[in-house]
Amino acid sequence: MGIFQPNARYCGSDDQGLIKPAIVIHNLAHAEEALAGALAAKRQILLFSPKDAASVLGYEIFIGIIEEATKIYPDSKFCTVFDCGDKIGIALAVIRAGAKRISFKGNKQILAKLFSISSGYGVNIIEWPATYLDLNNAKNPKIAIQAYLNDVIYENA
Repeated sequence: MGIFQPNARYCGSDDQGLIKPAIVIHNLAHAEEALAGALAAKRQILLFSPKDAASVLGYEIFIGIIEEATKIYPDSKFCTVFDCGDKIGIALAVIRAGAKRISFKGNKQILAKLFSISSGYGVNIIEWPATYLDLNNAKNPKIAIQAYLNDVIYENA
């Protein structure tokens, strides 16, 4: 069973209609802090890979990070979104690998084809939210997550 199946129960079939705090993770420590924060706040979150993660992180590494963090915080509620940038080949490979949610930024014709293909696999294409917390920009990820999940603004958290 892939990493996306155990946590799929927390996300509805209409992911776009669900509002969840979005947190961008770059490594295992970020994922662990995000899941710990979600559990403490009793909130469901979206864990996004970095933008254009297909080029900088890779799908397999992202899955590995999530799997390891889930071992420590198995009761946290979250969905994952892997960003494929504008790389259609990567998006198709990630879909075939079992992802349930991806983010893709391409022209309208390519996006329409990708929607058609992804729906056959039960994959949702998620847009980047207007508001999200990128843990790479946080001096103290734990405090930044607590503030973000509790709608508190801290400078340079």
